[in-house]
Amino acid sequence: MKIQEEINAPFKTITLSFQGNLDENSAASAERKILEAFGGEYDNIGLDLSSVGYISSIGIRVLIIAYKKSIKSGKKFAITKMSDRARDTLSMVGLLPVFEQVS
Repeated sequence: MKIQEEINAPFKTITLSFQGNLDENSAASAERKILEAFGGEYDNIGLDLSSVGYISSIGIRVLIIAYKKSIKSGKKFAITKMSDRARDTLSMVGLLPVFEQVS
């Protein structure tokens, strides 16, 4: 999985773009990168999942951890873009309404 950062300094926003699969091979690095963003100076953390082809159960775990971290930290967390496959997966497990989606 490839992870790119886009920082919008005036608004204290970071968008992490994931490319590939969010699965057992990439979950640890994805989780680490997301938690680093929550530990930083950013008020808004966005995830771009538009290039994610598959999300496994461990990938879903990473997204739930990010959601819980946003509640604890008081920071805004949103999925900014989502592939159809990612949307289908989150919909099937009942989590699509949980994640704020912005475009």
